[in-house]
Amino acid sequence: MRSQTALAELKPGSQRSAASSARWIELEDANSMAEHLPGWHLHYDQVGTGRFVGRMIDVSLGTIQVLRKQISVSVLQTGESLSELNFCFPIHTVGQGGRWLGKAFSASDVLVARKGHDVILKTPDAADYVGINMGAEVLKEIQCMLDQDLDVLIGRREIIELHAWKASPLHRLLQGLCDGIAAWPAIPRAAAVRKNLLDQLITTLVSLLEPDETRVRLNCSSLRARRVVDQAMEYIRAHSSDVITISELCKAAAVSRRSLQFSFELMTGMGPTTCTRIVRLNAVRRRLREVRGCSNVLRVQDIAAESGFWHCGQFASYYKRVFGESPSMTLRATNRQCAAA
Repeated sequence: MRSQTALAELKPGSQRSAASSARWIELEDANSMAEHLPGWHLHYDQVGTGRFVGRMIDVSLGTIQVLRKQISVSVLQTGESLSELNFCFPIHTVGQGGRWLGKAFSASDVLVARKGHDVILKTPDAADYVGINMGAEVLKEIQCMLDQDLDVLIGRREIIELHAWKASPLHRLLQGLCDGIAAWPAIPRAAAVRKNLLDQLITTLVSLLEPDETRVRLNCSSLRARRVVDQAMEYIRAHSSDVITISELCKAAAVSRRSLQFSFELMTGMGPTTCTRIVRLNAVRRRLREVRGCSNVLRVQDIAAESGFWHCGQFASYYKRVFGESPSMTLRATNRQCAAA
């Protein structure tokens, strides 16, 4: 796994890139890892046999904290949550025996923890999992994008069982985020990148929380859908120099994420996320065609980051799919035109 390789190259200890909100840690003691977990008050006790190796990426996006933890042996974690709401996603586990508050869990489940509540987690023999710590502010934003009350949707559940079609996109997003941070340490410094990352996480969490029956298309008229898309596109045009979030579009059109999604699919044949990505890709292309005398990859990355793109590989793939050439090809063509002028 690429992220494991990237993390394995780090020396024991802790480092946080200046002016960013990313931190990498590699430790050889279970309880030492517990001391480096923001949003939790935990004790780690090694249960499995053998040498403990723990690696962690900690990414702060303001209202959301993302923690990816990889541990080599089974550990018993006890304590309490300090954040309003925490979700833990077991991305990959080896062996059996994982238990959360007395219940067995699988890699497609979400472990739920609330502020001040007890934490009793026994991990399997080896585990790779991602935790998301959420404060009150982001929970309000999530609520604004839902058709139902957040407390009702979660209820008293300690484990949310997900189907693969819901778990897989979130797992890919979380792994991609951590891989991107490992490959490009300065990535969280760009405000546009942080805003886009936060929006992707919130939108995916909202999709995760919506009941399965919400996959059924809303019975809304084409007139209503057209109004929603018109209002959303008007907002996008009015903020053409900004990274537009799904939350902002929901507020602009006064609809839930579900209604926004169905309206865009009905009117344009694509979702709002795809639509805003197309707008951002075109913004990058305009910038690349304006650049003079710079052809290095870092410059392309900087311009992409200005439009909120944080994963270099995904950005290049999206760009080539739309424009039929890589961003570096666009930049080289611009430089040739400049030299010939």
